[in-house]
Amino acid sequence: MTPMTVVLDEYHTRGPSLAVRVARALVRGAVGLLRRYQLAKMQSVLDRMSDAKLEAIGISRDEIPSYARRLVEGA
Repeated sequence: MTPMTVVLDEYHTRGPSLAVRVARALVRGAVGLLRRYQLAKMQSVLDRMSDAKLEAIGISRDEIPSYARRLVEGA
């Protein structure tokens, strides 16, 4: 058995190490933080638009939060 086989066997038996789990949690947290920042920024941009500009893109002021969410999520 090669050292790599031993490592892979250990990984599959016990699952990812603590370091891997922590790294994944940090990445998920960073992604969530980035999405919240993008959403806040998008809402801020839309809030600063005039009513005429909002009407031109087809939304009203009360639709800004849901519209910003759709833009950030790409839906």
